[in-house]
Amino acid sequence: MNIDESDERRHWSQGHGIEDRHKRRAERIQRHPPAFVDSSMPPFPPEANFDVPVSFPLDAGGPGVDLSSMPPRLTRDEDRFGIPFDVWKPTCSINLICHRNGALQKHQVQVIDKSRCGGQDRFESLIASSNGLIQTDEQLFERIKNIYERKMYGTWRSMFSFKTLREIRLASFSPYDYRPVPVFLPEYVKQDMLFAYRHPEKLHSDGQWIQWVFNLRQPHRRFALEFVEGWSALRILIAVSILLALSTAIGIALTVVMDDAQTAFTIASFVICAGSLLLAALAIVSSIEVSNNDGSGQSRLLHNMNINHNHHNLADGYPLYAAVRDAKEAQERDFRNRAQDYQMQQMLLEQQNKRGPVELDQNTGNIPNAPSLAEKSKRVHSCGFPGCKKSFTRREHCRRHELGHKTGPTTECPDGTGQEDR
Repeated sequence: MNIDESDERRHWSQGHGIEDRHKRRAERIQRHPPAFVDSSMPPFPPEANFDVPVSFPLDAGGPGVDLSSMPPRLTRDEDRFGIPFDVWKPTCSINLICHRNGALQKHQVQVIDKSRCGGQDRFESLIASSNGLIQTDEQLFERIKNIYERKMYGTWRSMFSFKTLREIRLASFSPYDYRPVPVFLPEYVKQDMLFAYRHPEKLHSDGQWIQWVFNLRQPHRRFALEFVEGWSALRILIAVSILLALSTAIGIALTVVMDDAQTAFTIASFVICAGSLLLAALAIVSSIEVSNNDGSGQSRLLHNMNINHNHHNLADGYPLYAAVRDAKEAQERDFRNRAQDYQMQQMLLEQQNKRGPVELDQNTGNIPNAPSLAEKSKRVHSCGFPGCKKSFTRREHCRRHELGHKTGPTTECPDGTGQEDR
């Protein structure tokens, strides 16, 4: 036990208030700030687009999610399940993931930091032995862009698919559960990452993004860049234009061949109407998908659930929301139990003030020979009003009953025995 904790417990045993204890604890945290390993928010990446003014986010962060409340995941052979990540190597990797058609595509890039190698010889040996290590920010985003466009998106999809890359967001996973969970980032940060992805040659930094990848590395938590795809309005507009031109060409051709303009353009109008219905259905599906799969909106809802209990019913049917709700309820139960325990100990201190301050146990931090919670709940508190024989198992109920004698219209309580709570 350090000196600050012993002083805090000694002052608490002498009856000092809660505010003083919280003030001393805040001062101790400022003297010894916690490391990033204990933080719930990852560091923000460096700035990429200096031409866009920075706007601060509305939300500073979101709550964590307890993955133990989720169902088990189907593991793979290459997953190092339950083994903590190594955070001391001079090389670091970050995963690239993309969800498509119920499947998870996963690739990886590795970066190296010269200052972590311990010397020029080791740095050169690692570069020679490991092919593909990334040293600069421009190389990092060129490699990420190459992997996504050639391996994850593909040539055929780039020519014929109506979907394109909409945003790049950050996702976290642990060695105990490899399912990625979206991490809240402000919108301007995600747009900055998308700018760096599309224009790696315009980056003004040389190794800041490399250092950001190293800063994300933790023993029990890792991060990945998730590519989120969405419907492209430009590609849909091109498809509509092609459909309109095709229907017009069909109408003109049939007019020349059949010598009947009315029948020809009736067939052409049928073609364009069928295509318009398909595109309208595609737009409806697109709007539904965007509203359901938006990571920033999900994080905002989770943040609102953390500060507003009116969103309790929102968690029904959503495993991620249910996990946050269960974690919040468990935290509230623990807080209530600690508050009751604190009230019990304060009552004992008040009863023993006449005999001087009570020294707490150095190992447990509790009052020596203090009764347990089960024994405290069995205590009987009798009403001290003359003529009243009622007793209560909880001290606050007994005090409320005594207050009723003082403020009530009668000065005498009916006879009654036994333990009861009202």
